[in-house]
Amino acid sequence: GTGVKKIRNFTGQVIRTNKKQDLALLKIDIAHIARSDITVLPLGHMSEVEIGMEVHAIGHPKGKNWSYTRGAVSQIRERFTWRYDEHLRHEANVIQSQTPINPGNSGGPLFSNGGNIVGINSFGDPNAEGINFAVSVDNIRSLVKGEDAPPTRNSILPEPLSRYAKSRWDRDG
Repeated sequence: GTGVKKIRNFTGQVIRTNKKQDLALLKIDIAHIARSDITVLPLGHMSEVEIGMEVHAIGHPKGKNWSYTRGAVSQIRERFTWRYDEHLRHEANVIQSQTPINPGNSGGPLFSNGGNIVGINSFGDPNAEGINFAVSVDNIRSLVKGEDAPPTRNSILPEPLSRYAKSRWDRDG
């Protein structure tokens, strides 16, 4: 289609995982790749994520490569738990949005209007429409650093009150 680059395959290896948060950090083998073939996407911060703001997803739902969708943040949920099956319980700080995502979007970026990655699209509520979740950029940054994610600010309070709320992280230093 118009505007879609030819699909290229890259090889790499998993260098760090956090199964509890359903995240993996990959190192791509770039020895035989031209720098012009790689675009580095900036990581954002949870401070730029607000309830009601527009967010954007790019993924490959149902094999439809490079599909774009947009929606709005519905809520930010700390230490949210979910399961894909009865074996492993996941827990992470998540961004709930009504951005349409489907199988094939998982593992793809959730962007702010500024083009920053604010989450990794992970799962949706199979029994509802428009309730989808992305693991937060706080958890992504922590995976890269090899540490646990700090709690985010108290996001349940609507603006303008949430800007005055202090999280446990702020109080404890």
